Amino acid sequence: MTTAASSFQRRIRALTIGVGAAVMLFGLATDVLVGGAPGIGRMQLMMILLGTGIAFLSALPWKWHSRLLLLSGSLAGTLLLGEALLQWRFAGRFNVLRRPSERCIYEYIPFARQKQGSRQREYWIEINSAGFRGPEIPPDQPVLMMVYGDSFIAAEFSPWDQTFVAQLESQPGNCVVNAGVPGYGPDQCVVRMEQDLPALQPRIVLLSIFTGNDYGDLLRNRLFRLSEQGQLVKNKIELAPSLYAEFTRGHRLPILFHLYNQALQSRHFQAVNTRDHWARVNAAEYRAALQSPSGPISMGSDHLDLDVAAEPDSASALLKKELMQQIIQRADQLCRQHQCSLVVLAIPEEANVVQNVAWLTNMPGYLASRPTDWIAEICEAVQVPCINLYEPFLAVGQSLYFDSQDNHWNAAGQALAASLTTDALVRWQLIAPSSSATPSSSATSDANAQAP
Repeated sequence: MTTAASSFQRRIRALTIGVGAAVMLFGLATDVLVGGAPGIGRMQLMMILLGTGIAFLSALPWKWHSRLLLLSGSLAGTLLLGEALLQWRFAGRFNVLRRPSERCIYEYIPFARQKQGSRQREYWIEINSAGFRGPEIPPDQPVLMMVYGDSFIAAEFSPWDQTFVAQLESQPGNCVVNAGVPGYGPDQCVVRMEQDLPALQPRIVLLSIFTGNDYGDLLRNRLFRLSEQGQLVKNKIELAPSLYAEFTRGHRLPILFHLYNQALQSRHFQAVNTRDHWARVNAAEYRAALQSPSGPISMGSDHLDLDVAAEPDSASALLKKELMQQIIQRADQLCRQHQCSLVVLAIPEEANVVQNVAWLTNMPGYLASRPTDWIAEICEAVQVPCINLYEPFLAVGQSLYFDSQDNHWNAAGQALAASLTTDALVRWQLIAPSSSATPSSSATSDANAQAP
């Protein structure tokens, strides 16, 4: 081997070690660079192993070193080209819409935008200057209604004109504000109300409660707790470092990483969607809420409130019910203080409407209507009007939702819910009937709405 060839090989080996060390150091770097909780997370571990593997190439004979290096370089080039193509075509779909919040855990970022939809109809989710999805709130027009809730209300899966909020009837000269944020529980909505109601002074506040997982949000979020006397107490919250890392990571990860994480999450859900798993998760959340009622708060995943649907006498279900009643009372007090009317909308979980999850429906204590029935009972007890969507949705069934992998209501579900809600508000004389109103369908007229 010539001196020049030997020198070239040494430089290549040194470069290989340097690249491997750089990848390992990046994996060991601060959490905000690659995300995850404090310590070594899954993504960091993968990068450390990758860096170790690259550095190990330098110890191989030159024949294998050169071949594996060429293979690694080709793979890296392919990934970089694929990322460039994804950034060109889909970059807007991975824009970050939310940020951490010391008041309500997280919130929309004003002026943020994200592209959604298919080639047949692409649309932008646009957050206005006040931090709400939808157009700007006209400064010279009164706010008729603010609609609070989670992803069912924010409806990032639908173009704006198909959303539940956009389809609610509004009197001329007034506006309806979409105050929904994906993942929000009723407690987060109440915290938002404390700021929004004095500023916007709506006439009506519609608090939507998704009965599939909003009971559990009251334990997971830890914004409020019950005192020894049974009174609702607001916590001084502490956000976990992992929550900040998760939002920061969303700004920096390549699209390929986003796609990889989505695939892992989908496979994970399919693997763990069993009675025993969700029973363990519910029990763990209950214990955590008792042991550390004020945090630190991390981004837990929303899931079915199995105890409410099938174990109504369990300690966790009874605590969730009591917290829900106190939260609704707190919302009502805020609305009375700011001279607006509170209305509660009970949205049913798809599994309780379609009843196609065998392990759930076979549980001895399971009652499909219980989660929405409890909301109706609470509202009756505290004298707050309630629109219960369970019966009208049961009459129509699966066609109101996307599919078993996505339990959100589709355009038809949002249209039916908007029609039912509008009819109830008109009947209670909270809004005026539209001049173009038509008689309700049989499904609409069967709405289980409790009058004020």
